[in-house]
Amino acid sequence: MATVIHEDKERRLRVEVGEERPEGFIPLLERTIWGTRGALYREDNIGDIVREMAWGAYYALYLDDRFIGCFLTSPVRQGRVGEKVYNIRYDAFFAIEPSLIGQGYGSFFARYIRQHKMETLPEPGISYGFIDADNDRSVRSMTKAGHFLLSTFLPTSFSPYRPKDDPRVRPLREEEREAMVEKLLALYAGHSFVDCDQSLHVEDYHVLEEDGEIVAGVQTKLRIWTIMRMADPLSTMAFRLLSYIPLQPWLEPGGRLSFLKVGNIYIREGKEAAIYRLIEAVLARQGLALAMGYFDPRSPVFQRIKAAGKFGVVNALTGTKAYLYAAFKGLTEDEMFDVKQRPAFFSPLDP
Repeated sequence: MATVIHEDKERRLRVEVGEERPEGFIPLLERTIWGTRGALYREDNIGDIVREMAWGAYYALYLDDRFIGCFLTSPVRQGRVGEKVYNIRYDAFFAIEPSLIGQGYGSFFARYIRQHKMETLPEPGISYGFIDADNDRSVRSMTKAGHFLLSTFLPTSFSPYRPKDDPRVRPLREEEREAMVEKLLALYAGHSFVDCDQSLHVEDYHVLEEDGEIVAGVQTKLRIWTIMRMADPLSTMAFRLLSYIPLQPWLEPGGRLSFLKVGNIYIREGKEAAIYRLIEAVLARQGLALAMGYFDPRSPVFQRIKAAGKFGVVNALTGTKAYLYAAFKGLTEDEMFDVKQRPAFFSPLDP
């Protein structure tokens, strides 16, 4: 049963929150085009993502009784920031009915979402999410509502030409999960929002083994987008031309893009190049040729990966930046500074 958390009778607006998905929630997300000035895209399998993942709360905005806005928060989980552990909650899929964008509904909605989600977040807590840097309206709505922009990051693409399988690649076994979590926690010890112990799903995880030792690991999930426009005219033209070349299996005519989102990447020191071979093999087994992940450019893990190989042609075309934003509850000034100055870890639980 949904609860009304704010009502403006003069503007005929009502904000509700509940644990059940309101009617119209997924259809609104399916017709939403993400981005503003730069790249524009639609998430074609967004309904599957929403249905498959666990959510803590569904927020809905109504104009009279018309559903015009949606927003999701994850269940509260624990995230590590160095030696400290905080209650963290991820924000996702903030959308307003396309025909009503630019009329102030987003700022109104964001203000009361923030107020409610922070009231219900246990201390010490951090609520965070991502916004495309080119999505001017969402950036304005979130900052106006009191969120901080913590860092800028770039989605990074891996696009090996004609991916090949590798016999050294295999699924992670259930009995190996605990050891892999320990490896990941050690690897990302200097990062913020680390939750490997909760986000590592064995059924989605593959490893590359050399001489009986795991030297690389990756977690993947299928995503499908339709690209309407890239960040600049030249990239848009190149992207459209590529969509008509049969040798590009990651891209269909019309800009439909199927790829694996990657996360919980593990690399053993000195074996950084193995992550490229691992991702290539997983792509080959799924009949795909493109993977994408979020990386903080300040991360030493990302810097080691970047130095060990080449991402491929697609990464040169996808130059859209994104912001990591957050709101804090019950943290001291020193603790907030510590979160901000560390590179972020991007969890597979955050779509």
